[in-house]
Amino acid sequence: MPIFEQSIFLQIGVIVGVATVLGFLARLMRQPLILAYIAAGIVLGPFGLKLITNIASVQTLSSLGVAFLLFLVGLELDYRKIKEVTKPALIVGLGQVLLTGLAGYLILRVLNFAPTSSAYIALALTFSSTIIVVKLLSEKNELNSLSGRLTIGLLLVQDLIAIVALLILSGSLSPSILLKPDALLLATFKTVIFLILIFLFNRLLLAKIFHQLARSAEILFLASLSWMFILAGLAFLFGFSVEIGAFIAGVSLASLPYNLEIINRVKSLRDFFLTLFFVVLGVGLVFTGVFKVIPTIIYLSLFVIFGHALIVLILLGFLGFKKRISFLTALNSAQISEFSLILVALGLKLGHLNVLESSIVSFVALTTFLFSSYLIIYNHWLFHRLAGVLSLFEKKKKLGKSAGSPTNKLLPPLKDHIVLFGSHRMGGKILKHLTSLGKKVVVVDFNPTIIQRLIAEKIMAVYGDMGESEVQEFAGVPKARLVISTVPTLEPNLSLLKNLKGKRNRPLVYLTAEKVDDALRLYEDGADYVILPQYLSAEHVFVLLRHLKNPAAIKKSKKHAVKELKKHLAEEKE
Repeated sequence: MPIFEQSIFLQIGVIVGVATVLGFLARLMRQPLILAYIAAGIVLGPFGLKLITNIASVQTLSSLGVAFLLFLVGLELDYRKIKEVTKPALIVGLGQVLLTGLAGYLILRVLNFAPTSSAYIALALTFSSTIIVVKLLSEKNELNSLSGRLTIGLLLVQDLIAIVALLILSGSLSPSILLKPDALLLATFKTVIFLILIFLFNRLLLAKIFHQLARSAEILFLASLSWMFILAGLAFLFGFSVEIGAFIAGVSLASLPYNLEIINRVKSLRDFFLTLFFVVLGVGLVFTGVFKVIPTIIYLSLFVIFGHALIVLILLGFLGFKKRISFLTALNSAQISEFSLILVALGLKLGHLNVLESSIVSFVALTTFLFSSYLIIYNHWLFHRLAGVLSLFEKKKKLGKSAGSPTNKLLPPLKDHIVLFGSHRMGGKILKHLTSLGKKVVVVDFNPTIIQRLIAEKIMAVYGDMGESEVQEFAGVPKARLVISTVPTLEPNLSLLKNLKGKRNRPLVYLTAEKVDDALRLYEDGADYVILPQYLSAEHVFVLLRHLKNPAAIKKSKKHAVKELKKHLAEEKE
């Protein structure tokens, strides 16, 4: 036995150390950390340095990572978040899972996989990675773009389906029970009793208990962990997997006002134990005979990268979205999910999959994580190169209604007006001042709720993405006196400047950026002024510092700030 396996502390120390080094290298190369953790397992495992060959000692600890992940998913899954899922995201999410699952199953059957294995792997191939996509979009500052919002909604739908799949495939709700009426009746009875008990406790006691415990942040943290482990244990006693119990524990705490505090404290534990999970996954990868299935890995990887993207592209095009939004959203889905690996690990544990089949999915994950990262990083570059071909996936019609969006009514003839892109937060304040001055303003936003509210207030509003040339034309940008963009994403702002370049009597263009490099790039491309919110905030603080010796002025500023924040919060809740 290797010396590292004689002590759990040595074993964890080596695992975390190697994962840290490879994670740092992955970060330098802008690769997903999950890749680094799986690679660490390969390096340490029987097909690498052979430092760890028996993973039983850390396997239980690694399974805690999945439990913490599902606990956090449940915590973040409150009613408001589900309500924010737009109709297009729901349609595309359900359609993509259904179509990808059916196509994947047929491909796997053609590749001579057994029916059960085909069903498991096909389901695993349908989900896209929330962790990777959100991280990359956040780094590119595209989470709040229209494609980003559609992607987040789509991923939330997929995550819900993945949770249901884990529930069905675990414990007493496994598919074999469906063939046994007595067992099915017992399983249904246990499920109902389990859920009723949790519902009653949650409704009658949980909020009151946590209200008392929340006076201490440490006690609140321990109480949330206790609740997670208690429900995980109860789930096990009722015949479910402990991971499902952890998820239900998270959902039951999601509506509490302390959920953000719990989320922030649990995230570190989740990250640590998930690291162990992915390293253990890498250690367990089988390379014996893998060369025989390399063609299968390639076929399935190509199916995920191109199949996911193509299905999303077609569905969004059918719903009336423009090619740019459809393409960017489609690229975001071109990989499989961390839930795919969890699902396959469950199948291996239940004996529904063999080690080689599980390894095939892991290799597909490695491949798609790698390639999709570059697709997302260079998404705008790819769009400009493929724009002509992508027109095939766009409905040929005038700017109007996409699914779940308000209809854009024809605007009156406009000239010397102001076009405002983005009417949330900063944009809303700008709009308020412009209308108070009696200026003629056209607002462009991709939030249907904002557009409908503005139309009700008799303000000219256009639903759409500012990066679309057709939206810019519809809002009368070329004939405007001033164009203001509060959208901090670089690419749409560059698109606006490109479309105005060389035009006679073009309007003044005020744009927004979050990075100094982006601001300089926008100035080089013709922006008249670039707003950097963090610099404006610093200047405002400097103004406040002038009133240090004037308590009345400070009190007045505070009163005004609180009033504006409450007003903004009320508008968001409408």
